[in-house]
Amino acid sequence: VSALKVPTTAVFSDRTWPNDETWADNAKDLGLQRIPKLNPVRIAGCGHFVMLDRPDELARVIAHAAESASEPVAVAAASRSSR
Repeated sequence: VSALKVPTTAVFSDRTWPNDETWADNAKDLGLQRIPKLNPVRIAGCGHFVMLDRPDELARVIAHAAESASEPVAVAAASRSSR
């Protein structure tokens, strides 16, 4: 995972990334501290299945990540599938 060169959004519940824990500590605990372009997002009030517990908030996080991409998501996907 540390070889990832693209911006990566990782979504965590507050059960996985507790509110009283810094991202630096949590990243170390999860072994994620070496991902260079990681954008951690915590969604409160849900369990492991964020997509079932908080679908609207997760959709907003995904939309924001897609909008923030340096290349449009559809173009990037199309270029990968043509290889």
